[in-house]
Amino acid sequence: MREKLERLDETFPLEFCPYRKISRGSAYCELSTDPYVNEVDDMVCFNCSVPSVLKANDCRHLSIGTQIKAYKSGEKVVLNFSCLAKRRRITLDSCVGCPLYQPGNETCLEMESREITLEVDRELLNEAVRQIRETSIEVNSSTSIFCPIQRVRGCPNVPTYYPKQVFVAGSMEEDFALLYSNIYQPVLREQLHLQPVRGKLDDFCLATDSLLESRWAIFDLSTPDPYLLVLLGISYGLGKYTFLFAAEGKQAEKAWAPFGILQYKDPQDLARKIKQAMQLGLSSAV
Repeated sequence: MREKLERLDETFPLEFCPYRKISRGSAYCELSTDPYVNEVDDMVCFNCSVPSVLKANDCRHLSIGTQIKAYKSGEKVVLNFSCLAKRRRITLDSCVGCPLYQPGNETCLEMESREITLEVDRELLNEAVRQIRETSIEVNSSTSIFCPIQRVRGCPNVPTYYPKQVFVAGSMEEDFALLYSNIYQPVLREQLHLQPVRGKLDDFCLATDSLLESRWAIFDLSTPDPYLLVLLGISYGLGKYTFLFAAEGKQAEKAWAPFGILQYKDPQDLARKIKQAMQLGLSSAV
């Protein structure tokens, strides 16, 4: 008996319904008025009149809901109807001769597919294609799984290398931003004729790219940051000429003492020590 019921459940015909969704081995009704009780089986759908209602009434204002929770075997599924134009509950009889009728219900079975034509500015499209091609990077297919957005902005296998570029990173606080603008950048650019680039921690990928391109790296550890320390580890791992600075009286002094951290008293002292350290590094660099 059980075999017969299972076979009947699989073989008796069901009308197509756009609201019957299949997910993870189960079927669900998207019209259920109770979001927690929306799973259905073939018997529920067989006793539901939504497909026939859609065939008879294709008004775009018709809204339908099903009461799956109230369904009992052998009975028809209870349906609720509302009008989007009238903003109220209705019966199907009130739709006959309604002056607000507009054909084209979104789920009408006679409109299973639609074709949409969009006008696109050719110049705008060509400009978008040009920008994508300029920023895309060809990478080895064997490593493509590690960079899902590589075609837009990838991680270069062989980054461009700038011998005079100096990567400078510090905390995301405003104090370091001012220190970079007033001390680090002018000393490196105007006095040492190097190319400073600030590593902004709020864009870690871009900061890493800048570090890869640089020969030199300066880290201000006055206010340590987890991302800053990760970049510092990358710098050591890549063998960059790395200099550490920190303001006197900061906790970073003791933690980083074995790494030869350079302490400064004030901005003027920092400018002097940057120049001394970089001149020494430039003279000894291979």
